[in-house]
Amino acid sequence: MDPDGQKHLQTPINSTDWSSTVSVRPRHDLATHFARNCNVTRCCLAGYTIQRHSDCIAIAESPMPRIPWNASQITAAKTPVLPNEVRTTYSFVGVRNLQLDAFPDGRRIWRVRYRLYRAGKRMDRAMTLGELKNVPPGRARAMLTDIEQAVNADRDPWFEAQQARLVSHGSFNDLVLEWIEKHSQVYKRSWRQDVDLHRLHIATRALGGKPAANVGRQDIIAALKEIAAKSGGPQANRVQALISAVFSWAVDEGKCDSSPAFRIRRRAKEHPRSPTINDDTLRRMWAAWNELPPDIGDVLRLLLLTGQR
Repeated sequence: MDPDGQKHLQTPINSTDWSSTVSVRPRHDLATHFARNCNVTRCCLAGYTIQRHSDCIAIAESPMPRIPWNASQITAAKTPVLPNEVRTTYSFVGVRNLQLDAFPDGRRIWRVRYRLYRAGKRMDRAMTLGELKNVPPGRARAMLTDIEQAVNADRDPWFEAQQARLVSHGSFNDLVLEWIEKHSQVYKRSWRQDVDLHRLHIATRALGGKPAANVGRQDIIAALKEIAAKSGGPQANRVQALISAVFSWAVDEGKCDSSPAFRIRRRAKEHPRSPTINDDTLRRMWAAWNELPPDIGDVLRLLLLTGQR
């Protein structure tokens, strides 16, 4: 029994189409009302399996609903009806990697998911193809085929689409995106931070749209000053490090002769934290080490007295 006197039911997985089970206390929400008043013991609703018991409603997350690849059934795909449902995602019988997201406002959007590997690292991608009203099933299937062929040829369609959205060809944005794909994603665990820095501070500024060959020191300094004024000096330093890394890579790859970011002054001086221990803290630490085994306490005192870390 729960503290409030209500039973808390955990239903075992006893059917092959249940991927996970969630126990739910009795409450008057849509699922409870539906199960109790529609005289059903088990049904599927908006991605969930609902099972009614005598005094409890159990809701289990169902697998992604699958529908036949049929234009009429695709068009009739239902949108979510539960209050907190964001969307219902449909997959298709005989068609891999293609999904249809149905939203409460009536939109139905095609989405392709694929996986590729760079330097032994797995990358999961999701590409939006457009709304069902603008992209019929046949066109979506053809676009899926093109994407799969590109992936099989060791290309990354998602990254190519990102590049295609740039206004100017050969811009600094192009160079940054190429560096992210060929260097940052391959060698840096923090490559997503580089993506965010580019998206927030470079892509939307004049510096990003300028041809990479024409980017000068004054362009970089002006952008860094603006970033420092709006987002702070440390953030400007992060962007400066990114710009410098991109141009250094471009020099190594023979894409340009020199780096315009070389020896640009940082916008802010960052001070590392230097914690200090006062006398009172030292006395409490020394006393607390008496409760430890003698060997450990002696080692800690030795480290403290010699200043070793």
